[in-house]
Amino acid sequence: MKVSILSVIVAIRSSDIATEIFSSSVGGSSEEIYWCTPGIFLCQNSKKSAIACGEGGECTASRIEGVALTLSALLGEPCPILLEKLDPPSLTLQESILNCICSHRPYWRCLQLQDTYTIDELNTTNLQMDLHKIKRICIKKTMLEQFSTQGIVPREVIENNCLRLQRVKSETKLLSHRIRVCYVYDELMLQHENTHEPGHPEQPKRIHKIYEMHGEYRLLERMQRLSSRSATVDEICLAHTRAHVNLIRRISGEDKLQNVDTKYNSVYFHPKTFVCASLAAGSVLQVVDKVLKGEARSGVCIIRPPGHHAESNEPHGFCIFNNVAIAALYALREHGLSRVLIVDWDVHHGNGTQHIFESNPNVLFISVHRYDNGSFFPKSKDGDFDAVGKGAGTGFNVNIPWNKKGMGDVEYVLAFQHIILPIAYEFNPQLVLVSAGFDAAVGDHLGGCKVTPEAYGLLTHWLSALANGRLVICLEGGYNVNSISYAMTMCTKSLLGDPLPPIQFNCSVPCLPTAAHLSSLETFRKCISIQQCYWKSLAFGKRLPQIEDNGEFSSSTIQNLNDMHGAVAFYLLVDWKKILIPKLNSNIRETNSSRKTLNGYYVEAMRSNVLLDGNLHIDDVFHAAKGIFADKPASNSSVEGYFSIVKNINLGDQRHIRPTEYVRESYKYITAKTQETKSQYVEGKVVYGTQTKNKDVLVEEYRRHIL
Repeated sequence: MKVSILSVIVAIRSSDIATEIFSSSVGGSSEEIYWCTPGIFLCQNSKKSAIACGEGGECTASRIEGVALTLSALLGEPCPILLEKLDPPSLTLQESILNCICSHRPYWRCLQLQDTYTIDELNTTNLQMDLHKIKRICIKKTMLEQFSTQGIVPREVIENNCLRLQRVKSETKLLSHRIRVCYVYDELMLQHENTHEPGHPEQPKRIHKIYEMHGEYRLLERMQRLSSRSATVDEICLAHTRAHVNLIRRISGEDKLQNVDTKYNSVYFHPKTFVCASLAAGSVLQVVDKVLKGEARSGVCIIRPPGHHAESNEPHGFCIFNNVAIAALYALREHGLSRVLIVDWDVHHGNGTQHIFESNPNVLFISVHRYDNGSFFPKSKDGDFDAVGKGAGTGFNVNIPWNKKGMGDVEYVLAFQHIILPIAYEFNPQLVLVSAGFDAAVGDHLGGCKVTPEAYGLLTHWLSALANGRLVICLEGGYNVNSISYAMTMCTKSLLGDPLPPIQFNCSVPCLPTAAHLSSLETFRKCISIQQCYWKSLAFGKRLPQIEDNGEFSSSTIQNLNDMHGAVAFYLLVDWKKILIPKLNSNIRETNSSRKTLNGYYVEAMRSNVLLDGNLHIDDVFHAAKGIFADKPASNSSVEGYFSIVKNINLGDQRHIRPTEYVRESYKYITAKTQETKSQYVEGKVVYGTQTKNKDVLVEEYRRHIL
């Protein structure tokens, strides 16, 4: 029962019954201070609950809240709107995530979105902000057997966290709706049809077949049907000029409609066109009212004619009135909203919706569509990735244009995970409207794409985690009646909380990426490069070092060390001085007497005036790297294992004491021989000048001084 479920959640929130699983929530007193509000666990678990068919925590209050909200998600309750604006990801977080992507990229196609750069490219060009350089710390720390869990976080921080948590709890609304999904459908909308071209793709049976399939899956009896209504002229004029409304009314009354059709781009008229178009727009408003009044969580609009191509002043592309645009402006005016998200996944660019909102910062419009470099309908440059809005609306228009046919589930999932959802969470909408065209579905020859109905259900599920679950799906295009019926049915099942069939990505068998997939990666990169100026959540679009596997990752090389940003670098502490050991350049072929060639790599010494931590200088930079000599020790190595000796490197005489030879072991320490001490190489110790320090002392100094 709904009441008992909510009672359990409320009881958990007010008691100490909780499992310790939320160590990163607000108020945690662990060694690291995290700033995750409990609500974020609800969003994360809501997203994960669609996969596969359906320890810690020191702050009791935050843990209880996190458990309650997670239980709420598992029970199918909506995610509350995030109360606090998401901060930009920190530089440390960006570095960690990009490092992880870089190391796992060769094995997972979903991580191959970022572009790459070569070592030669880095060496021959100036350092650029979009190049991510990998750094590695290669001294193993001596880990403590026990870590203190008390007194780590200052008391004032804990008190501030408690106050913040109380505010978050008091403002977080746990909504339980008696009606999970409402819908609207009216057979009167079947009357709009092209009597001059019976085979026209936008035909009445589209919505009739969708309605029938909902009945076959017994979904209609689980939803509340709303009565349809016609939008008033005032409501339609929220998105259209009055002249446009009068034009449609007048045209619908003319006798020779076929002659009128030719005046507009891909539009036909019928004596009932004005009635049907007004009914479609008004029916969406019925659903929006029901959802925003809290009487239903979400809604489905089985309507026609479609609307997203309709401009403010003229019909276009099968569309008469822009149903979704009218609904968004209606929500802003009548319900006092300030943030409405429109996601348009119709295979055609929603040119009308974009133009209506391109200067409006209260409506975020995201369109993922086939573009074909401007040759696919509606054939406008406004559908390209660099159309970001105008004036106050700059940055609130996001286009993800496909330049190849054949895009499928993988490409749409990547678009959502890497672009649409990050931006949507940062925008934090109060209402989500979906221009749900299904002409990108498999079997739709007009769209030429391969998105499965199951994928549409998954995309719907992800969007339902936004805006407290207030999601309204409005039918747009889609002309294979079987595909669109099944696809919209999957969307409705998702809103009802039914388990989703798993998507078959066919990635278990290694295969070369298709031309469509490679083209999609280019689209993502271009889109992110433009949109990251407006959305801080897209801070991960940097180019990564070009590597094929982890072995190559360990032995690839990057130079340009003066700014301490080599792609892979090792930091060692020797007598309170840091020696930077970055990677080698692997693409130099010529040799000379001043360089030693080892395993195809060059080891050379450089002079560098690098300022470390504001007060420490490093004068010697040795080129070497873990893994370079791992296969075979160099021929002149006197010590077995994964380290080598580089002899007779001329370091100059700028300092009083200079190592002339060195031994580098893979992880722990180095052993150096200097001219002054005349000592032999001592494994396990560092000899520098007249001082000798054993490994444990070195590591401890490293820990205290560097970390």
